[in-house]
Amino acid sequence: MTEYQTDDDDDGPTPLDDSLQVAMRLIHSDENDRVESIFRWILENHPESSHALTAIEGLFFLALFQGNDLEEMISELDSLRETFETALHRKKIDDVLALCQLEIGMYDEALSYYESVISDPPTAIDSVYAAIGYCTVQLRRLLMEDGGEEINCVLQTTTDTNSPIWHRKTRHISSKVMQSSDHKDSSVIEAIESLMPTSEEDYNSTVNHLLNWIETSVGKPVEGTTILPTDYFLEQCYPNPFNSVTLIKYGLPEDAQVKLVVYDVLGREVLQLVDGQMKAGYHSVLWVGTNVSGSQVSSGLYLYRLETGTFVKVKKMTLIK
Repeated sequence: MTEYQTDDDDDGPTPLDDSLQVAMRLIHSDENDRVESIFRWILENHPESSHALTAIEGLFFLALFQGNDLEEMISELDSLRETFETALHRKKIDDVLALCQLEIGMYDEALSYYESVISDPPTAIDSVYAAIGYCTVQLRRLLMEDGGEEINCVLQTTTDTNSPIWHRKTRHISSKVMQSSDHKDSSVIEAIESLMPTSEEDYNSTVNHLLNWIETSVGKPVEGTTILPTDYFLEQCYPNPFNSVTLIKYGLPEDAQVKLVVYDVLGREVLQLVDGQMKAGYHSVLWVGTNVSGSQVSSGLYLYRLETGTFVKVKKMTLIK
C-alpha cells in the first residue's frame, strides 16, 4: 500500500484523507475486509494522527455491523491502548471500550467509566458527554430489564424539549457537572442519578438540553469579564470523530463579518453554520450532521472553513454513523 503523508496540513484533503474517505464510503457495503484493512493500516502507520481516532471508532462500528464478538474486541482494545502515548488517543480507546461494554450488557463497567470521567474530566465538555453516556447506559438497562426494545447508543436530538421541568433539571445537572470538572465534586453522581430517564422520550429531552448547554455555555469567558481573544482562531471540533453532533469553537479579537461553512471533500457546500456580523469574543456552534435541506449526511470526512475579512482557516472532521 502507498505510504501516505500525515494529516498535519489543515488546508485541504491529503492522500491519507483519501484513504480514510474510501473506508468511510465502503463501511456500509460488503467490502468489510477492505474497510478493516484501511483502518488497521492507519493505526499501524499513523498511530498518533487524528485519523487514528477515526480508525479506532471505525473498527468498533464495523464489528457492530458485522455482529462480531465484542468481547474479543475489548481484549484487542485493551492491548492497543498500551501502544498509544497521547492522552487523547488513550481516551478514545476508553470511550470505545465503554460502547462495547454497553452493547454486550456490561452496564456496571460502562457506568464506572462514565463516573470516573465525570469525577475527574479532562475538560468540561468531556464531563457533559460522560453524563450523557451515563444516562444512555441507565436507559438501556431500564428498557432491557422491562423487556422493551433496545435503543441505539447514537445520541438522539430531535425530541421536543419545551418542558419547564426538564429545563430546570438540566440546568441543575449542567451546573453540577461543571462544578465536578472544576472542584472534583463527587455529589455530581447523585445529581445525575436524580436525572435518570424513565423513558426514551425523557432521555432524548435530557440529551437535547445538555447539548444545548454545551453550545451556549462551554468555551466562553466567565460572566462579567471583558477578556477577548488576542487573535482569530478556529479550534478542532469536539468530539472528533463523532456520530451525531460535534461542537465547533472559534474566537474573534474584534467585531467581524463571519462565514463558517461545512464542505464535503469534493469542496461542495454542505451547510452554512454562520453567515453574518458577529461581535468580538468566544463563539461556538453545533453541527448535527445535516445539510441545507435538513437531511442527515452520510458518513465521511468533512471540512469546515472559517472566513472573516482578514482570516481564513480550514479544519477537518469525520462523521461516523
